[in-house]
Amino acid sequence: MGKDASKRHQRNRRQRRYIFHNDEYGNDTRIHLVYYYKDKDVILASDGPFFDESRAIKKMKEHLLKGRCAWMVVYNE
Repeated sequence: MGKDASKRHQRNRRQRRYIFHNDEYGNDTRIHLVYYYKDKDVILASDGPFFDESRAIKKMKEHLLKGRCAWMVVYNE
């Protein structure tokens, strides 16, 4: 990783948040997030949360068809 990419990575790392609060759904509810890298910058982004697995898979495939690196993560499985 080059010097500029390393600085961007450190800056983006500080901006990340992984907290999801929703009183409507319990802690045992499956939540799907789709992570992907944006086209021009090496920035990790996410879509979701999705409560329906098929919608998360569809969104992941949309990113993959655009040539982006994308994957889905399931929480509370």
